[in-house]
Amino acid sequence: MEYSHRIDLVESWISLRELEIQSSDIGDGNVISYIESLIRKHDTLENTLQVFQHDGIDPLTHDKIILNNHGRFHVAKVHLKLEDIDKRWNFLRKNTEDRKSRLLRSLELSIKIDNLFLSFAKKASAFYSWFESAEEDLMETVVCSSIEETNQLRNHDIHFIGTLSWAQAELKQLLALDRQIQSFTTLPNPYTWYTHDSLQESWNSLQSIIQKRQSALDKECMRQERNDKLKRSFADKANLFHLWLFNTRRSMVENTGQLHEQLELLQLKFENISEKQNELSVLERLSCELQDEMILDNPYTQHTSVGLSQQWDQLSQLGRRMIYNLQQQILSKNMTGVSEEDMKDFQTLFNVYDEDRSGKLEEKEFKSCLISLGYSLQFLEKEQKDSEYENILDQVDPKRLGNITLEDFMSFHISRRTEKVKSREELEDAFRAITTDEKSTFITKDELNRALGTELQEFCLQYMNKHTSSSSACLDYITFTRSLFMS
Repeated sequence: MEYSHRIDLVESWISLRELEIQSSDIGDGNVISYIESLIRKHDTLENTLQVFQHDGIDPLTHDKIILNNHGRFHVAKVHLKLEDIDKRWNFLRKNTEDRKSRLLRSLELSIKIDNLFLSFAKKASAFYSWFESAEEDLMETVVCSSIEETNQLRNHDIHFIGTLSWAQAELKQLLALDRQIQSFTTLPNPYTWYTHDSLQESWNSLQSIIQKRQSALDKECMRQERNDKLKRSFADKANLFHLWLFNTRRSMVENTGQLHEQLELLQLKFENISEKQNELSVLERLSCELQDEMILDNPYTQHTSVGLSQQWDQLSQLGRRMIYNLQQQILSKNMTGVSEEDMKDFQTLFNVYDEDRSGKLEEKEFKSCLISLGYSLQFLEKEQKDSEYENILDQVDPKRLGNITLEDFMSFHISRRTEKVKSREELEDAFRAITTDEKSTFITKDELNRALGTELQEFCLQYMNKHTSSSSACLDYITFTRSLFMS
């Protein structure tokens, strides 16, 4: 009875283990940690079987032998149960070993899948980083300031397009990895959210971006070619205009010959200066076009329309001053007896100290000039005053503007040579004295002929206007003298 009860217990225990083996999965395609936990449980089961072999199966077999030797093992039913237990036990051990093998193969497969997942994730991350960088560069607005910059961008894009073969090869490798993974499992990749489909979509998007980029770059190249022509056109005209300004100023300052010849030549140059205003208008129009195109830098010239306009205006003012100075010199020569040679000497002296050809002498330059002429002057500190020099400045620069014009310079030296004409009123009185009617505001050609020499008479006839309320033989000497002494 006791032996039969033990047989029943062994049968019951084996039945439970059989159910456990049959109901347990092996984690095919599952995560490594899960399969490893199944292996640990299976190892526990194997240990349990080994213990039961020692505590349950072996004792039962030993008792069977003893009972059989003593002739007590005579119940056929018990014998059959023992044979069945032996078969079931061996089958259980075999199933346990088979399950262990399947678990190990499942673990090996999971490790392989995990490595494939990891390899895909690394490659996908590198590919997407490259894509984002490329997308950022290609999506930048194509705006350049020169053809050189446009060419640099084009060369950069050509170099980038050369890397597309690498990226395409990487994408093919990712597709192969994805197919390999799909052949093993449909589980999502635990290391990345990127999929082959999302990467393929990014690749297709990049091709579209490249086409748009090339189209934008082509348009920018055309725009820069137009802008370059515009810059060259402005620069050519601006450089020529500046050269004309420089040469004209130099020729005006270096003008030589008799005073009347100088005056005639200067008047021709002044007419040319006025005509050049049309070219300045063209430059201003081109400058407006450059500004409309947001072109702030022109490598072909350092000149601007504003600067050239200022220089033209300065040249025009210089021309007016020089014409007026020559007229004054001619009048002074005729009225005061100062020779033309003296006039030339005054002007030459002025030009020597006017080193920057500005048409003005700074006080320091003027003082050096006076010292060279024999004036006993000294260079003192600013707070110190030289009374003699201050008296001279009262004549040439009464407002203390800090510079002396050629007109002031000439007037100063003429006044030193002669005291004949000091004011407009004295000159008007001189003309009035030779008229037949001292109350008259005009003078006739005959009166000029009787009172003046040939050269002075020709000068007056050339520059005196016809009197408005008299015949053509009457000239307006009042307006003439006022124009000569105009500041």
